[in-house]
Amino acid sequence: MTKKSAVRVYTEQYEFSHGKKPRGDGRWAFYFDGETDPRFFDGTYTEARDQAKSYAAFKGVTQVKVGS
Repeated sequence: MTKKSAVRVYTEQYEFSHGKKPRGDGRWAFYFDGETDPRFFDGTYTEARDQAKSYAAFKGVTQVKVGS
């Protein structure tokens, strides 16, 4: 059995731009390693983050950044 890699979500760029941690409802942009354009997920930040983590795991990506 192989060990599944954890997906890490970085919020530093968002926090720098907005002066706070991401939260609330909206259309959230996430940047995945190896892709230049963001992918968007709708809902609360937590829902969108979980969708982004699932997508990242599917693609084999371990790092995701929240867009600003």
